[in-house]
Amino acid sequence: MIIRLIDIVLIVLFGFIVISDIDIKGNLPLPSPGKKETLTIQKIPVTVEIDEKDIYWVSRRGQQRVRRIGIENLETYLAALNQTLSAQGKTVGVVIIPHAESTVQATIDVLDACRRLDIPRNIARKSLAL
Repeated sequence: MIIRLIDIVLIVLFGFIVISDIDIKGNLPLPSPGKKETLTIQKIPVTVEIDEKDIYWVSRRGQQRVRRIGIENLETYLAALNQTLSAQGKTVGVVIIPHAESTVQATIDVLDACRRLDIPRNIARKSLAL
């Protein structure tokens, strides 16, 4: 009796396979290899160090450290730097280096300032890296 049911199920299955339309009737448009216009934008790394007293030290490659007290001054400095470099076709990337004794809020303040200014950022500590 079970063998008969298996036969009937197989016949019905083959029937559905025969009457179904399994042909692909469309072509997928593939992108053609052509000229790629690449815009090269130079990224300028800016380091923001946070010391144990939550004072921000900003430095660019090849330049001296600039002392900034408070997040408002830091955000103003980064906004001006970003605007200046954008006019030259360059972008700013911020690397945050918090001191082991600095507060977490100081690091978050720098991350928030970079987010508001739409500046790429990262933390230079393995345990905190984004």
